[in-house]
Amino acid sequence: MPKALVTGASSGIGREFAFQLAQKGYDLLLVARDIDRLEQVGLTAAQKFGVKYQVLRADLSQLSDIKKVAGALSTESDLEYLVNNAGFGLNKALHKSSAEEEKALLEVLVTAPLMLTQSALGQMLEKNRGYVINVGSVAAWITSGTYSAAKSYLHSFTESLYAQYASKGIKISTVAPGFTRTEFHQRANINMSSMPNWLWLEDKKVVKQAIDGVMKGKSLVVPGLQYKTLKLFADVLPRVVIRGFSNYYQAKRRGN
Repeated sequence: MPKALVTGASSGIGREFAFQLAQKGYDLLLVARDIDRLEQVGLTAAQKFGVKYQVLRADLSQLSDIKKVAGALSTESDLEYLVNNAGFGLNKALHKSSAEEEKALLEVLVTAPLMLTQSALGQMLEKNRGYVINVGSVAAWITSGTYSAAKSYLHSFTESLYAQYASKGIKISTVAPGFTRTEFHQRANINMSSMPNWLWLEDKKVVKQAIDGVMKGKSLVVPGLQYKTLKLFADVLPRVVIRGFSNYYQAKRRGN
């Protein structure tokens, strides 16, 4: 049976990817820091959908753990699906964050997707078949600190892979969700109470659209009409306007 590896699979969007891919018949390799929650996700998927699962505890802010997961991928001959979903957020201006925090953000959002995708491609190219979904963000289109910068890299990285590997039977997409109801903001100590309900997405819909999109060969999937509209504005508005909006949003979010 083909396998799917999902990072950040213990909650939120990652957990939903695990369930929806299990429903499609994929055995699961689940990666996150919280081994107990991973086990619960895997057990639930196994009971509901009759798949097998493995869990791998890894902190993807640590290069040694990224290498551990990449090594596991390189030996998975049945690997068909990779979801780079693990997230990291800092609710701080650059002068208030530490170099260690910024390095951790880059490891999770840049280094891990790079190294895991590179490792997965080795297996996928042998079969001329595979799917990679990189979980980006609408933040890539604005200037919301180093988080935006990292997600912008991920979008560009994915687009370049899409062009390079589509002819080899490997479909690679970025899904760019906006505000989604998960634990992400709470863990990053970001107060989202002022955000109106119409801006929020549900993780089930985000994941379904991402999976449908990569199956159809889309390079970019933007869930939600509100965020499709935002993408249109981001493409046509002058960057000075984008910077002004981003600065206002950042100041409001941090309360300064």
